[in-house]
Amino acid sequence: MTVSSTPPCSPSCAGGFLQPGTFIDTNVAVAALSAHGSEEQQAKILPALIAGEAAAAWAVADPAGDWSGARGVTCEAAPGGGYRLAGRKGLVLEAQSAQWLLLTAAGPEGLAQFLLPTGTPGLTVEVLSGLDLSRRLCEVRLDDVLLDESALLGPPGAAADAVGTQLQLAGVLSAAETAGAMQYLFDLTVQYCKDRIAFGRPIGSFQAIKHQLADSSLALEMSHAVVSAAARAVQENSAGAAHAASMTKAFVSDAAVELAHNCWQHFGGIAYTWEHDFHFYLRRLTADASLYGSPTWHRERVCQLAGL
Repeated sequence: MTVSSTPPCSPSCAGGFLQPGTFIDTNVAVAALSAHGSEEQQAKILPALIAGEAAAAWAVADPAGDWSGARGVTCEAAPGGGYRLAGRKGLVLEAQSAQWLLLTAAGPEGLAQFLLPTGTPGLTVEVLSGLDLSRRLCEVRLDDVLLDESALLGPPGAAADAVGTQLQLAGVLSAAETAGAMQYLFDLTVQYCKDRIAFGRPIGSFQAIKHQLADSSLALEMSHAVVSAAARAVQENSAGAAHAASMTKAFVSDAAVELAHNCWQHFGGIAYTWEHDFHFYLRRLTADASLYGSPTWHRERVCQLAGL
């Protein structure tokens, strides 16, 4: 048996590197601040986020995985002015290391968004055990947290459209990162099928393996194509951007898990070991499928956007 000791190519993207941290969430927070932040918020917080000197986590989903922002945390007017927040948010990436928290809460007037320091009194962050070993998922709990008016982003109760736009951005960025991890894992698998010798020939020369690799290649190329189309739609703020983002997130998430399991079969027993990197990619792709809306959640969202 001959096995290559080096990967077929260097990872050239965040997905290929399995980048940890709050890259997507920080970009969502920057977009939210740029569009809806006050002059004081933009002057105080934006430069550090853009420069990478501070990070933001996005607390929009409830612990059960609803990403609409309408569940988990409620807000109401505080007697002395400002707002009182209570409840829980789940599936928050790397909140334990972020300096800021972009949080969505449901109030009497509708959805509201707040940007608050993660050290705010009454706010606790619990790091959860998760499948993806390269990142940390957290649950954020708010026990009668008091915030003044300066923490509010935009008018109170008018954040529904902003959250929808942020979901588009997060969905496309997540799908692009997933496609990058898919590409690296597929390239690694192809190289292994060239290097692994069985019965005197590379296993990649066997017809059954060729067929599976061709199917995986098709899923990969389709993922790249839909990500590019969705990114263009979101960037141009076209009429179908919300549909494109949700359909892309659902398609790429399903394709990624299927590709990972197909590639797993070609590696055989070595892919089951801790010593091989394969499990890191399988974990990342599986976890990414549930973040920023699962495929089922996004398909339901497409139906809602179509009025069904």
